[in-house]
Amino acid sequence: MRHAELISGLMRWRKAAGYFMLVVFMISLNFFGVTAPTLTFAQSSTYTNPIRPGDFADPTIIKGKDGYWYAYATGDRFQISRSEDLQTWTNMGTVFASKPAWASGYSFWAPDIRYIDGQYVLYYSVINSSGVSAIGAASAPSPTGPWTDRGSALLTVGATLIDPAGFTDTDGTNYVLYGSYPGGVWIQKLNSSGLSADPAFSPVKIASGKYEGPYMVHRDGFYYLMLSSSSCCAGPSSGYVTYVGKSASLLGSYVDRDGIPLVNSRSGGTIMMSNSGNSVLGGGHNAMLTDLSGQTYIVYHALNRYTAADTVRQLHIDRLDWIDGWPIVREGRGASATPQPMPIVTGTVDDRFGDSVATANNFVALQGSFSNIGGAGTDSGAFMRLTGPDTMARVKVLSGSDVQVQADVRTMGTADVVGLLSNYVDEDHYVRILLDAATNELKIETVTNGIPTVTTTSLPSSFAPDKWHTLTVQVRGNHLKAEVTHANLGDPLAVLAITLPNALVHQGVAGIAGDDLAEVDNFAVSPLFTAHTTLVSDPPIVSNNLLTAYSDEFTGSLGAGWSWIRNDPNASVQSGSLAWPTQSGDLAAASGKPGVLLRSPPKGNYMIETKLNFNVGINTIRDFEQAGLIVYTNDNNHLRLVHSTANTLRLLEFWKVTQEGGGTRWAGATNFGVPADTTWLRIHVTIDPVTGEQHYRPSSSTDGVNWKAGGVWVLPANTSAQIGLVSHGRTNATQATAKFEYFRVFQNKIDRTEGDVTGDKYGDLTTIDADGRLSIYANGFLEPAHNGYPFVNKYWTSLGTSWGADTTAITTADLTGDGKAELLALGTDGHLRIWKNTGSTTPWTFVTWDYVNWSDAIRIAAGDVNGDGLADLVSTHTDGSLRIHVNTGNASASGTGLPFNMLTWSVPSGYSSGITGIAVADTTGDGYADLLVARSDGTLTEYANQWPSAPNQLPFAAASWSVSGEWDDISDISASDVNGDGWADLMALTTMGQLQIYANKKFYTGAPFDTATWIYYNWSGVSVIG
Repeated sequence: MRHAELISGLMRWRKAAGYFMLVVFMISLNFFGVTAPTLTFAQSSTYTNPIRPGDFADPTIIKGKDGYWYAYATGDRFQISRSEDLQTWTNMGTVFASKPAWASGYSFWAPDIRYIDGQYVLYYSVINSSGVSAIGAASAPSPTGPWTDRGSALLTVGATLIDPAGFTDTDGTNYVLYGSYPGGVWIQKLNSSGLSADPAFSPVKIASGKYEGPYMVHRDGFYYLMLSSSSCCAGPSSGYVTYVGKSASLLGSYVDRDGIPLVNSRSGGTIMMSNSGNSVLGGGHNAMLTDLSGQTYIVYHALNRYTAADTVRQLHIDRLDWIDGWPIVREGRGASATPQPMPIVTGTVDDRFGDSVATANNFVALQGSFSNIGGAGTDSGAFMRLTGPDTMARVKVLSGSDVQVQADVRTMGTADVVGLLSNYVDEDHYVRILLDAATNELKIETVTNGIPTVTTTSLPSSFAPDKWHTLTVQVRGNHLKAEVTHANLGDPLAVLAITLPNALVHQGVAGIAGDDLAEVDNFAVSPLFTAHTTLVSDPPIVSNNLLTAYSDEFTGSLGAGWSWIRNDPNASVQSGSLAWPTQSGDLAAASGKPGVLLRSPPKGNYMIETKLNFNVGINTIRDFEQAGLIVYTNDNNHLRLVHSTANTLRLLEFWKVTQEGGGTRWAGATNFGVPADTTWLRIHVTIDPVTGEQHYRPSSSTDGVNWKAGGVWVLPANTSAQIGLVSHGRTNATQATAKFEYFRVFQNKIDRTEGDVTGDKYGDLTTIDADGRLSIYANGFLEPAHNGYPFVNKYWTSLGTSWGADTTAITTADLTGDGKAELLALGTDGHLRIWKNTGSTTPWTFVTWDYVNWSDAIRIAAGDVNGDGLADLVSTHTDGSLRIHVNTGNASASGTGLPFNMLTWSVPSGYSSGITGIAVADTTGDGYADLLVARSDGTLTEYANQWPSAPNQLPFAAASWSVSGEWDDISDISASDVNGDGWADLMALTTMGQLQIYANKKFYTGAPFDTATWIYYNWSGVSVIG
């Protein structure tokens, strides 16, 4: 009875309202006297780039009105690929069966796909019959054709007529953007079909010749001009970068995050994505897609760094976040090379109306009528037709209040209404989002307690309600936003947002509403995406320790340590700087090489910096003067970070020139930042702890305080390179003088006191074996025969076999400052004994220091806690305390004086039972030893040393990193710098008889130890390691 009464009431109310409704319930409640099933959102699967095999350069993508995704790319006649899930792609042929008559050949590139009032429009680049680039346009009733070219070039006059991208503004006006090097990026108004240029409109330049490949997005009241720059197609030297500029007006001015215009000679631009050092190289020429949760994704091509010489640019996608009003890829992490959450391509409720049985199962009519229409020969395929003024239905019960509801909609008459429903509870509480053909408006009607409130915004005067448009509604908390687009490509025709009344802020119903005759397709309800709002931090800057022996302040004369490749006598130290007029020639050229000033770098991770005065003016044409830093192996293999000139541009470029095995010589650059007359330049050098590859990351500043980072170049492991300066590229018409105020090399203070028995700056491994002997495994990480494994052969073994019976714990560390580790052993007799390293192949021959009254000690570890270059002692005791003895500095190389005297700090409790190992080593890379504690509950905890920020205070006050439940099979741990990168690595002895070594990845991931890098089996019987 309650059911009948409710339906009756709804019918009476709906008839008065004059709209039909088809609803999808989004709330779990006993609404019709029965308990409806609750359906939870399924976790999406993952994808891994590239998402499509094979070459697919300059991609563009659209979701067709038939519900499939279509992608188009550069190539002979333009290849078309179709996918339902963005993972499995089908070749759908080409756009053109034969070339347009006005084109000179089949060299088509850089397509852009749009949907405008019932037809698909493809803009493209081609060489015309006059032999110059031109912009073409073709149209089709479906994404696969048949395509009809407009019969002549859309644009034939202008600067660098390539890389078109369509855009429709909120007033319905169509535009095309285009351009490349060196002419810049421009925008041209088109007619209502998008197939002809407006002759009364003169193109407007909106970005400099630094850029190409434009793509426009209109979002939250701003226009975002996405662009690509630098070397797109230079094999292993491909440094393509994606940028963005922002404007409140479509025609500009576009500025970057710092307010610098993109049209300037020193062009602004905020990086969205650049090379990060993973396997994805040169990602760019982007488009954008939005999934059914509302999450945006950047669509782009990229090469694989390991096979880049084949120059195959494959199709990639990655999450595009919007943080503080700016788009950026994956919170700043850049392109992905590992599995990522899949875009939501199927709604929790999803109906394309091709199956009437499925639709009947989805939608239950409460009043009015709906029917599936076959749609043969239409651009959408099957769809739903709603008939009558009073149609209602419910479909499924879902959970979740933050949702996106989306459908393609159209009316069948000029007075009809079609739309979506959200937050529906009953006839007195709901929200309708409507396209009203009669008033040409987008409307949001909120009804609380039966009282409606209507908010409206006008649709463009050219809006065609009888053509398919995508209507999207997002509800997040008490905010609701509705958007109308041609095809959800980031160019809305209307946007309307409201704050919901409190009575409507809840889980509720989604559905479809309208009046008279209307049609709906591709209906989907999904959980709203989770916004990512925090930028990842740049890797730490290596700058806390100036290495004077590797640096030069350029006072008086050129300092020691420099050498020349092709000496330039015109370079001289003057007035506190190295003044170096630009030479003719270019290192990237095949001949006419200029000179290079070089010196040797330090070992491990380091940073080089210079302050460069280089006045080359602005706006004038001068090619290609440059000056800056270099990392040099030879003329055919080097990196250089330079302030450079190109046409009227002034750039910061990071070049890579490479030639391997006498093969193809590749030269390309990645650019970033904005130069000034005085620019600070840095190159940060880090060694990958697992592969040994060398990562070079540039940064720049115009004030020496605020820095901008650029894309990373990677050189192979064990590359031997020098570092230095260059100044070249002079032409007969121009010559500038580069003035380098200094050349400085920095390196984090490295704690190498732990574990290095042999003195080669690589941590060795000391063990007590099953036979009771003490053994040393010298580090062979760099030995080719070891295949990257650090510990292969025993370096030394004791004659005595009582170490296992007499010893409870060992550790090795440099107590005297000679670079070679002493042995510290805790005996079963309550003694702490220390053997000084002899420096010979039998490093520990007699006890040098013997401490009594250590019977309450359980575990010991040693490392440089206070940063003085001498290892300090850390121990745990039966009373639960952790004690720290700072090295007195009295244990000289001759062996006189005690290394440890008085207790310095003590943590009174928490370190007795349940601890399976402690280690003291520099895991954070700041030169101060940190504490690692493994516990029997499977927890491994890092306590970062607080000494740098709080000297003379307790160094291990709080946990800085911890992981639980994964380390319950540990019997002992030790830590030292195994791979020589300045970051201590972890060695763990397991109860299963394995030695596991974890290379420190804190620099890259923030988590130092996650996956074992090397695993040694058959270590059963080894009792302790140090």
